[in-house]
Amino acid sequence: MKQLSIKVQKNYVLIYCALLLFTLGKALYRINISVPDSLTNRLILMSCIVMLIHKLLIERSSNKKGLLLFIGISAILFVDSIPSGAHELLYLFIIIWSIHGNDLNKIVKFEFWIILIITLTTLILVGVNIIDNKYVLQNDVRARWCLGFVSWTILPFQYNALVFGYTYFYQKKIKLWQVIPLELIGFLIYRMTDTKTSFIVLTIYLLIYFSLRNKLINLKKYRMVLTFLPWLIAAESFVIVLLYEKGNQFLQNIDVLINWRLLYSAKSIAQMGIHFLSRIIEWTGDVFVDNCYINILITWGIVGLLFVLFIYSYLIYFFAKKNDLIMLMILIITVCLGVLWDRMINYPEVYFVLYFSSFFEKNFKRLRP
Repeated sequence: MKQLSIKVQKNYVLIYCALLLFTLGKALYRINISVPDSLTNRLILMSCIVMLIHKLLIERSSNKKGLLLFIGISAILFVDSIPSGAHELLYLFIIIWSIHGNDLNKIVKFEFWIILIITLTTLILVGVNIIDNKYVLQNDVRARWCLGFVSWTILPFQYNALVFGYTYFYQKKIKLWQVIPLELIGFLIYRMTDTKTSFIVLTIYLLIYFSLRNKLINLKKYRMVLTFLPWLIAAESFVIVLLYEKGNQFLQNIDVLINWRLLYSAKSIAQMGIHFLSRIIEWTGDVFVDNCYINILITWGIVGLLFVLFIYSYLIYFFAKKNDLIMLMILIITVCLGVLWDRMINYPEVYFVLYFSSFFEKNFKRLRP
C-alpha cells in the first residue's frame, strides 16, 4: 500500500509543477512589481506544454471522445483569440483538460495552497518594502490601498476565494468561532481597500455556510433550473442595458447607486460594438465595464462568452447533481456577482473552474467532492 501511495504521488509531480508555473504567471500580472510580459507569458505557455506532455506522452489516459473534444474546443478558442492575440481562455482550457482522469479534489486543493502562499508572500514583501503598496485617492474622497497588487480590488476578491476554498476543503474541521478571525481579516482588507461589496459577499457567504453546511437539501430536482442561471443572468444584463439606453428612469436612478455601471456598459457597447470573435480592447477610465458578462462579450466576443457560460452551467449542473451545497453556493455567488464585478475568469480567483475537467471523464464517479 505504501508503494502504491508513492507511485500515485509521483504521477502528480509534473501536474503540480505546471500548476505552479501557470498560477505564478497569472499572479505576476496582478502583483505590483515590474516584470516583463514576455516572462509571464512564457511561464504560462511553459505550464501548458508541461501539462500536455504529461497527459499525452506520460499519462496517456485520455479517451477518444475527450481528445476529440479537446481538439475541437481548442481550435475554436484559438480562432477566437487570433484577432486580439490574447490566448488566456485557450491556455486555461489546456490546463483544465490536461488534469482530467486525476484526483481533482487533490489538484484543486493544491492550487488553493499555491494561491495562499503567493498571497501571503506578496503581503510580506509589502511589509518589508520590497513591493510598493500603491495608494489611490479616488474622486478626492475614497482612499484605497492596493496592498501589493496593481489594483485595490484584487486582494479582497482573492481573499474571498481563499475563504471559499478553506471552508470547502476543510468544512469538517471548521468551528463556528473561526468565522470571527475570517471576518476580521476581511474587514481589515475592506477598510484598507474600500471594497464594500467583497466584504458584504464574504459576510453573506459565511452566514449561509454555517447555517446550511450540515443540512441535507435535495438539490437534484432543481439542477436543470440552476444550470440555466448563468445564461439568465447574462441575458438580463443585456436587456437591462438596452432598457437603460432607451431612458428607463428607474434604471437611471439605480445606476447612481451602483456607481454608473450601466452607463459605462452602454457607452462601451456603443463605442466598441459586439463581435463574434475577440478583439483588442484598451480600457480607459471613461470606458470600462464592470459587468463581467458584457465585459467578456466585448473583449472575447460571442464565442468567448458562450465558452464561459458553458463552463459555469456545467459546473452548477454537476455539483447540483452531486448535491454539493457548499460548492454550488460558491458558484452561484460567482455568477451573480458577475453583474457587478468582472471576476468570473480572473484566475487564480476562480481556481475552482478546474473542476470543469470532469466534463471529459468517462466515469464521473472518480470525482467525489
